[in-house]
Amino acid sequence: MVSLSTGSLDVVDKAYIKHAAHLPDPRCIKGSLVGHEYWRSPEAHFNDKLNKPTDMFSFALVCIHAVLGRIVQPDDADLINHVKRGSYPTLVRLQRLVSYFGCGAGLQGLKRHVGEENVYCQILEAFWEDRSADYHDSRPFKEWPDVIDADFADLIIKLTNLDPGERLTAEEALRHPWFDMTDDIVVPCDENQ
Repeated sequence: MVSLSTGSLDVVDKAYIKHAAHLPDPRCIKGSLVGHEYWRSPEAHFNDKLNKPTDMFSFALVCIHAVLGRIVQPDDADLINHVKRGSYPTLVRLQRLVSYFGCGAGLQGLKRHVGEENVYCQILEAFWEDRSADYHDSRPFKEWPDVIDADFADLIIKLTNLDPGERLTAEEALRHPWFDMTDDIVVPCDENQ
């Protein structure tokens, strides 16, 4: 899809993107619940301003799935149990994101992004206070036992900052050391081909 040459992004040749729009800076989409809930950023769960940082958060969730085989916001037994007890799935997913990727400064930036007068800011505060409770498994990403690559962990943490304004850009992400894997690439050979 995207090739990298001389440290900058080249033009995308072909792509199939079901609901895509080019938004020049500083334009954004607002008031639309877009994308699949598995890959939504915190601000996307609020139907808030969606732009390039939103895509970077979603990209990080896809990277976690590709590298660790884990969907961060699945329709698992825990979510289904919460829904049966009256919780909204969006709020359960948002609580997970705050627990996995939250830091104090990031939370404050997200609150500024959605508007501190927004009722969701109270919910975010409650999730922040609840993030390390013993009755759920939502532990910070950096504490996950299958996160053993320090460069990968650093990349994901920088892409999933709750504050959209502090996330890595696409260009910054592609310059991250985790993508400098040229010596580590092993391509398996299938002798039958």
